[in-house]
Amino acid sequence: MERFDPERGVPFGSYAAWWVHQAIGQALARNARTVRLPAYLIQWQRRLHRLQEESERPLEAEELARLAGLSEEQVQRALQAEWEMIPLDAAPETLGGRSLREWIEDPSHPCPEEGAELSERNALLQAALEQLDPRSAQVLRLRYGLEDGVERSLKEVGDLLCLSKERIRQIERAAFQKLRRSAPGRLLGDYLQN
Repeated sequence: MERFDPERGVPFGSYAAWWVHQAIGQALARNARTVRLPAYLIQWQRRLHRLQEESERPLEAEELARLAGLSEEQVQRALQAEWEMIPLDAAPETLGGRSLREWIEDPSHPCPEEGAELSERNALLQAALEQLDPRSAQVLRLRYGLEDGVERSLKEVGDLLCLSKERIRQIERAAFQKLRRSAPGRLLGDYLQN
């Protein structure tokens, strides 16, 4: 070690053990918790635990602050940071047997996996529609509500585009055939079964 000074009279083994102890303590501080706490907070907690263990009775926050050389706010902060994390799937009795996930989950929004899948599918769909001529793409957008979420019948699309219901059906069928042959369309697979 570059910092080791044999003239100080400290054996190298003791010196190395101290640095190993420091490194282990820092690694635990970084990785032992789900939420990382600053090193100074962990040191405060260790100091407070040591004082509690050495005492015959439980110590109040003001006594701990005086003995540890910290302010009461620092003691409160260190004690609050010790609160145990509860997994989302845990069902504490205070929640009536329901898990935390059930309490905080919003069923009206898709889960992240579904949201990512929907986003990817929409991007593929847009790429596939770009392979079509503008009129065919417009027919599919109107027919399946891809822009406004309102699905329309063949007749409604025909009325909007001043075409017959049969012509809209033909355009839709030709568009699906073209999409099935395109690269983005092949990635959509089951969605093009029509």
